[in-house]
Amino acid sequence: MNNIDYRLSHIHLKVKSTRNAVKRLKDAGFTIEFGHKGLISPNAFIFFNDHAFIEVYMMKGPANLSPVFMDKKFGKQMGDRFRFWRDAPEGFTDFAFEPCDRKTAAIENMGKVREQLLNEGFNLSENMISSRRNVRDENVGFGFCPLSPAELPFLVTAYSVEQIPEHIEHSNGIDSIYRMEVTCSDRDYPAMERIVGNDKKVKLIRGRETAITKVVFLTKKDDFTPPPLQGLFGMNVGFVNEEDIKGAEENEEA
Repeated sequence: MNNIDYRLSHIHLKVKSTRNAVKRLKDAGFTIEFGHKGLISPNAFIFFNDHAFIEVYMMKGPANLSPVFMDKKFGKQMGDRFRFWRDAPEGFTDFAFEPCDRKTAAIENMGKVREQLLNEGFNLSENMISSRRNVRDENVGFGFCPLSPAELPFLVTAYSVEQIPEHIEHSNGIDSIYRMEVTCSDRDYPAMERIVGNDKKVKLIRGRETAITKVVFLTKKDDFTPPPLQGLFGMNVGFVNEEDIKGAEENEEA
């Protein structure tokens, strides 16, 4: 397999209750759907008008006990990731990356992708292949594989059934994720640069600790009023207008 280019797949937003979070995020103007069919869903999704999305999740009940099981079945790297998610406060806690090429990102190619990352010197868990039944009663398969240390992102596959709509409207006027800002320690910066350094949606900033520090949303509306997201569930957010981006790019070319 040739050298693989990667990109941001999705951002994790941890909350104490997905039911409460879905209500409040809907009130803030997002179109959002629960991840699982049934009365209680541990996650929910905010999709946008490109590939990158936000997964809202909680760690409650059996999920808090899962690290020990994950250690035994998929390796300490997987257990450490579940401990990282369990112990994290509310807010943007983690993110996933995926191969840019859709064929390479398919579940059946995950073993080859993992092998290449191992050959490049990355420390990874065993692959986990799983599925969930979504609110449309589709059986959605997916795979993921955490890197170690837990501050680094985790590898994911493409979904077996496409989940992102061709077009989606958020009443708050947000179109997509423009950029995720991540501070990186000296230890983690080289790995981050290899994985997502070429992705324009990710801005890497050298710092003392590795963490997502800000998510900037894109709007295409001239009369955009920022929704009340700052501080909600610990989020640090920003907003940028498409016309401002075009103007800045034109000035740079001039």
